[in-house]
Amino acid sequence: MDFTRQDQRLFAMQDARLIAEVTFPVVDDTTWVVEHIWVDHALDQPAIAHELLDAVCTLATAEQKQLLALDPFARRHLPAAIRKPV
Repeated sequence: MDFTRQDQRLFAMQDARLIAEVTFPVVDDTTWVVEHIWVDHALDQPAIAHELLDAVCTLATAEQKQLLALDPFARRHLPAAIRKPV
C-alpha cells in the first residue's frame, strides 16, 4: 500500500476516504512516539498496521530517530533495534 506523509503522519486514502493512518509526533530531537495506528475495519487490519509501522521505522531510521510506542499494536510489534529505552 502507498502512504502519504503529512508532517508526522502517514496515511492512505481510497476514493477520497481515509483508510489507514499512523501518527508519530516529535518528542525531542532524537525521538518520535508512535501515538496512533488506525486501519479501516473493511481491510486486512493486522497486515496494513504492520505496513504502517514498518514505514514509520524506515523513516525513523533514515532520520536517525528512536521510537517510543503509545499505540498498543506498536508496543507489541516495534522492533527492539529502533525502540528507545524507557
